[in-house]
Amino acid sequence: MARITNPHDKFFKEIWSDKRMARDFLANYLPEKVLKQIDLSTLEICKDSFVQEDLNEYFSDLLYRVSFSRNESGYIYLLFEHKSYPQRLLPLHLLEYMVNIWKQEIKQSNLKDLPLIVPLVLYHGQEGWEHVKLKDIITGPRETLAAYIPDFEYVFYDLSSISDEDIKKTVMTGVGLLALKYSRDPKSTHKLPEIFSLLRQLLNQDTGLRYLETVLRYLLNTLEEADLHEIKEIANTTLSPDQEEIIMTIAEKLRQEGYQQGTEQGSRQKAREDILEVLQAKFDDVHPALSKKVHNINELDLLKSLLQTAARCSSLKEFESAVNKVQE
Repeated sequence: MARITNPHDKFFKEIWSDKRMARDFLANYLPEKVLKQIDLSTLEICKDSFVQEDLNEYFSDLLYRVSFSRNESGYIYLLFEHKSYPQRLLPLHLLEYMVNIWKQEIKQSNLKDLPLIVPLVLYHGQEGWEHVKLKDIITGPRETLAAYIPDFEYVFYDLSSISDEDIKKTVMTGVGLLALKYSRDPKSTHKLPEIFSLLRQLLNQDTGLRYLETVLRYLLNTLEEADLHEIKEIANTTLSPDQEEIIMTIAEKLRQEGYQQGTEQGSRQKAREDILEVLQAKFDDVHPALSKKVHNINELDLLKSLLQTAARCSSLKEFESAVNKVQE
């Protein structure tokens, strides 16, 4: 199966962009004092992301709009850190994203006052990490000049510090959390029976099959040791025959999709390389900007057409003009 470039980000977005999953997670992982002030039935999922492109390798995020106890609208901002080790500057990034949320709110709604944002960080790296606040990463005479040092609270959950038993108490999001928790463990396949046991309880729900497919896709992309034969053996000992058949049917479908995707990706990459080789042979020097444009093209038919153009064109400028035209 072809590997997804960032399976953690994709899995996080698919699971926590579902309203039922989001409510279930927040109901179990927000502090009690916060839950008392929030009406989770009003939860709306915002489509915006506030993580800069150069930090997508480290963070994913979701923004939820909710009503508070006084009928005031506010937000819960969920930041997912999916790097294998913690980022000490996380509080600074978190503050920046909150400021950007406020700026957007002011721009869209012309507000004079700022809505409350409750920030929540979910970390699933291999290294444990204690809660670091903004004031902890600011140097200087903090004792005497404390009044000038900005700070704020945020809810922080390190998955490695949450016991499996506590995770499994929340069946709906427990599957996703267990999959995330052990995705970097080289012996993580030993957790598949527990994950499948939780999935068994969800298969009869309306969204059970969709959830199952999302989880299996993530497992097949992150559990290096897992293969279809091993998954079948574990499913055989964990699930009923009907449920086992469902899981293996979906797993085989995902394997075929991954094979097809990998074949197409290979064809696209070869077409790009062929184009650049032809240009290099004809014109001796292909500047990096043009090379980048070629690598940014994903349509295989378009790449095949540009390969013919590369063979026919009389100058690099002529080829670049053709590339610019198809990218307009």
